[in-house]
This record gives sequence, structure tokens and C-alpha cells, in this order.
Amino acid sequence: MDKSTKILIGGMILAVLVVVGGKSRTYWLESKLHQLEASCGNPKKVSGGPVCEAKAFVTIGAAGVPEYAVDPTPLQGIQAEIVATQIEIWNSGSWCYMLAAAILVLSCFPFAWYFFLRRLRELRNAIVGK
Repeated sequence: MDKSTKILIGGMILAVLVVVGGKSRTYWLESKLHQLEASCGNPKKVSGGPVCEAKAFVTIGAAGVPEYAVDPTPLQGIQAEIVATQIEIWNSGSWCYMLAAAILVLSCFPFAWYFFLRRLRELRNAIVGK
């Protein structure tokens, strides 16, 4: 097996590991958010109690950027943690795919380079008559 093929296969494996790692981090953040919302209390049972749902504080804007539904400055304690965790979930959603794509593209360069060099050598040999 050529060195360029090993680099390509290694890049594929690394890209899969990056996607799995990114998705497991997002899953961990989502479970952390659910734990924070549960530890804050149940606002449906207590009237006038603290609002504990992340969607009450932060929404996704038109450009896909998180926007605050309320002013984030007065938020303290568990509510501030809920907002920070929700924004971190939205930010961690797609970075693993972009990084995996970059790894795949970079690992394909040596394979493509030597592949085309072999084709050029075959073309040269066909023109020369070897």
C-alpha cells in the first residue's frame, strides 16, 4: 500500500473520529442542559417561580445566530448557566462537520497528486511509444 493511500485512509478515520467526538460533546451538553433545567425547578407547578427553559431566554435569529429574548445582564446563577449552555450547544452543532471536511480534503491531496502523476507518466509513455 502506498504512503498516499495510508494518509487518505488515516484522514478518513480521523474525520469519522472528529464527527463522533463532536456529536458526543453536543449530546453531553444537551444532557447538561436538561439537568440544569431540572435542577432549576418546575415552573409549571409553581406559579411565579423562576423560568427555567432555555428557549425562554435565547432564540435562533434569522441568520442562524443566537439572539437573546431577554436582556442577559440580570441573569444570574442557574439561569445564566442555562443560557450559556444553550448557546454552547448551538455553537457546537456544525464545527465537527467542517473540521472533518477539512481533514478529508487535506488527506486527499497526496493521493490525488500521486494519482495524477502516474496518469501523466502513462500519457508520456504512450506518446513516446514505450
